[in-house]
Amino acid sequence: MRRRSIVAAIVLAAFLIPTAVLAQANSFDLRYDPASVTTISGTVLTTIDYNPGNPAAGPQSLLVQSDSQVYNVFLGPGSFVKQVGMTPTDGQRVTVTGSRRVINGRTYIVASTVSTPSQTFRFRSDAGVPLWSPPVVVSPPPVGRGPAGAILPFDPNTIVTRVGTIRAVKDMMTPESSVPITFITLRGKDIVGPHHEVQVVLGPRTILDQSGIALGHKQKLTVTGSEVLMDGKRTLVATSVSQGPNMVNLRSVSGEPLYPLAVVGTQVTPQVVPAPPGP
Repeated sequence: MRRRSIVAAIVLAAFLIPTAVLAQANSFDLRYDPASVTTISGTVLTTIDYNPGNPAAGPQSLLVQSDSQVYNVFLGPGSFVKQVGMTPTDGQRVTVTGSRRVINGRTYIVASTVSTPSQTFRFRSDAGVPLWSPPVVVSPPPVGRGPAGAILPFDPNTIVTRVGTIRAVKDMMTPESSVPITFITLRGKDIVGPHHEVQVVLGPRTILDQSGIALGHKQKLTVTGSEVLMDGKRTLVATSVSQGPNMVNLRSVSGEPLYPLAVVGTQVTPQVVPAPPGP
């Protein structure tokens, strides 16, 4: 028994030592693959909050020892874990069902359900749809046409941070929301691409306004998000935006919007604010 405890402690330390890595879930692919669903039973070693300062933004996970294997089991946003009433404790016996993933030699599970001796908690549907995401209602675009596709593309493995100034602002409908979402063109000397610019998908303008984020021409922004291709164009789908002392989280590290998808504040009228001519 003592030997087993020592082994468990060593394995746990191996997970916890690289805190700079564990502080971000960016190196994990949190998409759910129904073809890789598995069930394990084991003991909770500890709980990890990937964004303890904002439990709505980062996923919570459990380190679960099952026989000689330790799995990092991703649940969902900390606020949702609390909402469903799950309070994991070290040493607790659990049975986990979810998508078994292996990325860069790391084996982990994106959970759909976690059962304790007294209760079963559900985090995703059998198809892997997160239960903390409200149903997506898409209205016809009132101005122009937004990006195609069922959801905005997002890859947790391509999280980057870009710093630049705003060159153009426009509001468009997207498949993830029934209110317009603000897009900007961000220019910065360290941004790789034509004219050192990248298209950035932010969130509803009211959320940005309430957070003190100014979207005027040449305003400086720091944006973190997933850099992907959207309709063939290199695009940064923002997880967070900061400007001076002001900061707002827009999506979780797995891409789920952190704002209501149907009605956000007062009505927003889509508009296009082109950059003035000149460099």
